[in-house]
Amino acid sequence: MRYNGPCHRFLRHPGQRLGRRGRLSSVAQGAAAARSICNPSRRTGGVVCFNFDNIRYLTGTHIGEWARDKFMRYALCGTEGPALLWDPAAPAKRVSSAWIAEHVAAPISTMQGGLPPWLNVQDDFARQIKKTLVDLGIEGAPVGIDIMELPMLRALEAAGIEVVDGQQAMLDCARSKNAGRDRVVEAGRRNGRRNICRRCTRHPPRHARK
Repeated sequence: MRYNGPCHRFLRHPGQRLGRRGRLSSVAQGAAAARSICNPSRRTGGVVCFNFDNIRYLTGTHIGEWARDKFMRYALCGTEGPALLWDPAAPAKRVSSAWIAEHVAAPISTMQGGLPPWLNVQDDFARQIKKTLVDLGIEGAPVGIDIMELPMLRALEAAGIEVVDGQQAMLDCARSKNAGRDRVVEAGRRNGRRNICRRCTRHPPRHARK
């Protein structure tokens, strides 16, 4: 399948149907909500996400379900600026997802055991994250992680990075971002139930008719 072939125009990126403005707004809201968890009360300077849903929430990008269990794609959101994405299809992302074109790079991952430990890929990954934290000015703060392979987690700790729970923090910020949407959905459900009750009153089922 050609990546941006005309027959797959609806699969170029998840936000295409929303339009450029809608997608940029959604990504900005997700990043802003994620930055809200990087505060002194949570003692978190940033969050690194390997979960595909969290990555899409932070960056507005997706690569396909085939890569969900490969652990070769991750994003980092700090206290300031846009989220950073490491993606195996970085050149394609720069074309299809212009809003993150300047903040995407190639990942370093053991691919859930696909690469043997003696290659020390996990150490290269830790150095990559450490350098990014230094560049962002948050190298001294704990980093939240949603899910991660144990060798890569141990490599982060060996590099002097304090790792804390990031999954619950991501759930909390998603809940706060979606509070307004949930109210709208619930109102729609109530209206739908009312309409169904009205129809049943006007046109009861045959077995209920006398």
